[in-house]
Amino acid sequence: MRLWETRYRSWLDAVVAGRIDATQLLMVDDGSPVLPGWPDTPVCSGSTLADAAPLVGRTGPALFHFTNHLGRPDMLEFPGWHRSFAFAVAYAEAAGFDRVIHLESDAFLVSARMRAYVRARTRGWTAMWCEKHQFPEIAIQVIGADQLASLAAFARAPYAALVGKLHEWLLPYTEVERGMVGDRYGEGGEEVPRDADFACQVQCQREPGYYWWLHPAQMPAPPRAEGRIDFVFGRSGNVDGRTMEGWARPEENLQWMISVASVFMLPALAPDTEFDLVADVMPYLALRQLRLQRLIVQVNQTVAAEFDVYGVLHIGCALPAAWLRRDGSDRLRLLHPDAVSPRSVGESDDGRVLAVALRRLSLVPR
Repeated sequence: MRLWETRYRSWLDAVVAGRIDATQLLMVDDGSPVLPGWPDTPVCSGSTLADAAPLVGRTGPALFHFTNHLGRPDMLEFPGWHRSFAFAVAYAEAAGFDRVIHLESDAFLVSARMRAYVRARTRGWTAMWCEKHQFPEIAIQVIGADQLASLAAFARAPYAALVGKLHEWLLPYTEVERGMVGDRYGEGGEEVPRDADFACQVQCQREPGYYWWLHPAQMPAPPRAEGRIDFVFGRSGNVDGRTMEGWARPEENLQWMISVASVFMLPALAPDTEFDLVADVMPYLALRQLRLQRLIVQVNQTVAAEFDVYGVLHIGCALPAAWLRRDGSDRLRLLHPDAVSPRSVGESDDGRVLAVALRRLSLVPR
């Protein structure tokens, strides 16, 4: 039971926190003698796809438990892995999922860049690259809609054809991504470097500081002051009528700035008050072509600040009193010259020219 809490629960919490846009997080267990009693994770036991029927249609975490254990009887023989992999594929096919993200329980998506990459991959069959052994990293795979038939065909093939062979070279990937920083750090007990995008074979019983990416430093909250104005973006936000040109439709909890400039209408502000503008932002990044987005903030026609947005950031700048008219006609003009469409860089079919997404924007009186 301790292993469920130290290894699997930490991994599951990290996947949930990573917001990789997964409808369901299916864990497949190879005959463990004990099972967790997590209230957020329903469990089904059995040996066939029919036994998992109660899990289909649910959202969030779910666990399917095979009642017998297959494990790994030899160095190049993984019947437990193959059964779990093939079962998850068949389950995804039966449930009608439009893509599959395969992430093994000792593999972590460490960086925001890596998680954004996984969210954006909707086509192809992509694996990472294991630098240590010079082969594709089987522990992290993203299989898009156009490769689901190939995935199903591989999963249905007899496992005997794989026995005695290096599995990493046998899957029919369409792309092996070498641009991300990552490796099987856990094999030699190395620390996961601070610039890592992913980590595999992560050890499960190390000192807390070893898992630094699971406990990121909290960004300081913007100061609270009387007269503070918070704008929240997304479908349930409060920016209707203020997003003028240069905005995509709101998504669940954010809104993308598109094209090369976006305009936001400020409210009438209190006289003789200077404000700080603070915002929570997230860039659209294309791995090889685009590592950051430039964001230039103008108040009316005056440049207030310039930022390099390379991940999920909390940014801010001053809005001096002399720049503001305060009569409801003030405009924030947000310039983002590096916007690009996911379709143009081969990331997905999305034709929107994406720059930076806003989650929250606040005006804080000094």
